[in-house]
Amino acid sequence: MTRLLFVPHPHTLLWLDLEGDPASLVDAILRGDWQPPAPYAALAGRLKAYWHEGLVIVSVLELNASAAPAPRQELARRQREVLKCLADGLTSRQTALRLGISERTVFHHIASLKKILGAGTRAELIHKAREQLR
Repeated sequence: MTRLLFVPHPHTLLWLDLEGDPASLVDAILRGDWQPPAPYAALAGRLKAYWHEGLVIVSVLELNASAAPAPRQELARRQREVLKCLADGLTSRQTALRLGISERTVFHHIASLKKILGAGTRAELIHKAREQLR
């Protein structure tokens, strides 16, 4: 059984448990042989996928491939710490307690991280951060 996180839209996340091993599932997605669940079946063949720590992450390829990638901006130490807490699944309050800062400051760091990485949601923020680290 393989756990799959399907991100058909920046504001939509679907968790799926699928039969088969992660490597063959990623290959099938990249070949266009994997059929996404309804109502996202039209996205087949336009998906990118990778396998990270036992989880297959699938998202839609960018439609405007000619656009230049955003310049990579170095994150401040505190921004990296907040991002790590988000990736660990902590809430804003838990992050504030762990880092010894106010919850409002955590919200500020998350907003600036979303702007820097071009993310709309926390899940997309984590996804984009992981992509940059690859």
